[in-house]
Formats: sequence, C-alpha cells, structure tokens
Amino acid sequence: ETRGGSPECTWQHLVFTLPDTLWPLFFHNRHWLDALCRLAVDNLLYAGRRRGVEVGVFCAIHTYGRRLNWHPHIHVSVTLGGIDDAGVWKDLSFHPSALRRRWMWNVRQYLLSQWEHTTVPPENAHLQSENDWRHLVLNAGGQHWHIHLSKKTKNG
Repeated sequence: ETRGGSPECTWQHLVFTLPDTLWPLFFHNRHWLDALCRLAVDNLLYAGRRRGVEVGVFCAIHTYGRRLNWHPHIHVSVTLGGIDDAGVWKDLSFHPSALRRRWMWNVRQYLLSQWEHTTVPPENAHLQSENDWRHLVLNAGGQHWHIHLSKKTKNG
C-alpha cells in the first residue's frame, strides 16, 4: 500500500561520497552529476534485482557540504524490501562493502569513459594523456570512497 506515493515500509537513507581528489573534476564537468545520481540508484536497483525484487528509490544530488564547500555527494532513500515477480513483498538489507565496491567500480568506469569529453581543471593540469587520466581515476581516493547508511526508518 502507498501513502503519498511512497510505500508504507521500512526505508534507509544512504549517502554516496567521492574522494576529494575527484571533486574538482565534477566542479568543472557538472554535467557528470546526473550520472552520479544514476550510478548510485543503479547500485541499489542492482542489489535488489540480485535478490529478485524491485526496490523503491528516490535520490537527491548535493553539491555543497555543511561548510558550504564544493563537495558533490548523493543522498538516496531506498525501501528495505521490494516486490518480487509474483507481487509478493520481500524484506532485504544492503551490504555496505558490496555497495561500496560497486560504487567505486561504476564511478571509475564512467570517468574512464569521459576522457575525450573532460574539461581538465587547473588542479589537474598535469593530465596530458589518457594514460595520465586512467592513473588518476583508478588510483583516486584509496579508502576515501564512503557510503554512509543511516538507521532504518519505519514508513520513510
């Protein structure tokens, strides 16, 4: 059953972040922000489909942090369950480490595909070739890719 367009079920809020070494790239290539949102949502849809359900999701792109600094990140709310092919609700939970690995992989693959269309910011003026680009993208951030999962919320 839905109320105001969202299902009455348990929801979880997540925040998908990027390492700060990538922030200038998104500042100078703001058209990439839409892709970030899609990649975060696709990550959750993929996790649900692997368990045989369609989850509910809504997403917001944030470009500034609490200190009013440029800090692109994605806020997503997702149902902690979904409808299977038979129309039956099934509960599920998300594994943070799996979500993080897939997030890193998907963002990196997207960025690698953008080399020819990239506005290189002054901070990255050393990027002169596709090899330089690949090195930056594949080594960016180390452990600074985070997905924050908040407490579960009944009825969103």
